[in-house]
Amino acid sequence: MGKNWTISTNNKKILKVFHITFAASMFGGLIAILVILMVKKNWNTTAENIFGVDLSILKIFTWGVNYTFFALILTSLILALFTEWGFVKYRWIIFKWVITLSMFALTWFGLGPAINGMTSISDAGLNKSTMSGEYLNFQRNATIFCVIEVITILLIFFVSVLKPWRARMVTQRIKQKTVVMIVSPLIIVGIGFTAINAIELNKIRNLPIKSINIQSVGDGTYNGETKAGSYVYKVKVEVENHRIVDIEGIDNRKSPYVSYAEGVFSKIIRQQKVDVDSITGATTTSKAFMKAVENALDK
Repeated sequence: MGKNWTISTNNKKILKVFHITFAASMFGGLIAILVILMVKKNWNTTAENIFGVDLSILKIFTWGVNYTFFALILTSLILALFTEWGFVKYRWIIFKWVITLSMFALTWFGLGPAINGMTSISDAGLNKSTMSGEYLNFQRNATIFCVIEVITILLIFFVSVLKPWRARMVTQRIKQKTVVMIVSPLIIVGIGFTAINAIELNKIRNLPIKSINIQSVGDGTYNGETKAGSYVYKVKVEVENHRIVDIEGIDNRKSPYVSYAEGVFSKIIRQQKVDVDSITGATTTSKAFMKAVENALDK
């Protein structure tokens, strides 16, 4: 790297290879998800085997789309900062940034929640008509968002290859050092926040759940709660004839992930034990609910 903070030609080529590889990986992941979603619509799936399909979609999304997208944006940022391309010199680069950030928002707030919701509901068992209707809504949204993102990434490829617009007449350029000084702390803070959040979530996911002997629990209604992170999760558990017959979340925060995690209640009732598998897509919250049920019955 020279005095002007520019990378060499060879390093730029290597970086471009990584950038294109990440883009191709993301495109392949989206195509794979879309194909599975389309096949699943015409496939005679049942509540028992549909979760395995949804879990595959979630894994592809997490590793092939979500994480790859972060790597793609990082390589884009490095190419903009440390090559002659910059951020605003070329209209086609401005267009790519606008489309890429829009696609990131679509992935974060659209496709991701749809796939998470779909997987969480199928993991809970699809045993209620309302849940089945919500599941189909998530599946439809996931298909729509996936189609939009495939078209969008094709548009980005098209613009990257053809570079259809000339360079802008930029009279006043933002100094490279200024951009680096602004962007670097933001990246460091973002990484730090992500790491702290991951550590906190991992603590909740690894909460020990005691094995409660349901036969020793008398009939009645028991309330329990547990604190997980910044939230307190409360439940009401009803026991009849030494069996758990109903579990209800009470006065909990309003969030889709709380609704997904409540699917763990049906698992506990079916298996008549507290320590069951967490709900995929809502692992942390469902583990907190298990701890609240344990606290209720342990009384």
